[in-house]
Amino acid sequence: DPFDSNHIAISYTDIGYHHSFNRGKSWLRSTDGVPTEWINTCYGLVFDPAVKDKIWSVWSGMHDFPRGKMTRNPKWKERGMGGVCVSLDGGRTWKPSSDGMGSNSPATSIVLDPKFPAGNRTLYASVYNKGVFKSTDDGMTWTLKNKGIEANTCAFELTLSDNGNLFLTVSATPMHKDGKKGREYYSGAVYKSTDGAESWTKLSIVN
Repeated sequence: DPFDSNHIAISYTDIGYHHSFNRGKSWLRSTDGVPTEWINTCYGLVFDPAVKDKIWSVWSGMHDFPRGKMTRNPKWKERGMGGVCVSLDGGRTWKPSSDGMGSNSPATSIVLDPKFPAGNRTLYASVYNKGVFKSTDDGMTWTLKNKGIEANTCAFELTLSDNGNLFLTVSATPMHKDGKKGREYYSGAVYKSTDGAESWTKLSIVN
């Protein structure tokens, strides 16, 4: 917590968000306000560096992404629920903040661009069954930003570099052609955006 060094938070699979107010000596689970369908897993969170007690977090009813066991059922996308929540009281309570994204958006990563002013932040979130979403109004509404991303939209992790470039990791996943199990799969990928997720370029990965 940028305003309280005794307050630290951690995201967890299966048991959601936890935080400590005594530097980790004891921990509290905090999921009040998170929709029941999302509550299983908190994949990540980000504190607003200039607004006391403001935190965004990303949630999913499906745990253990990107492990293959989560996507081996051809109907996994139909069961994927999740989204973004915001807290204004230091993570004690939460409120969904996913307009434009939908409640069926298992979100796995979120980053905040500190160049934009407090109260009007730009944020980015990866959604494992849809791709990348961007918000330019403090996380209130979200827009899909997949230009340049290929057929595999299992977006897992976003990273924002100091120069403003975004990097996206997309995980390998089964194709499930015609809704049936098969051996075909989409390869994983890494993408880069230099224009705030308006477009993405696939990077060459060299072993």
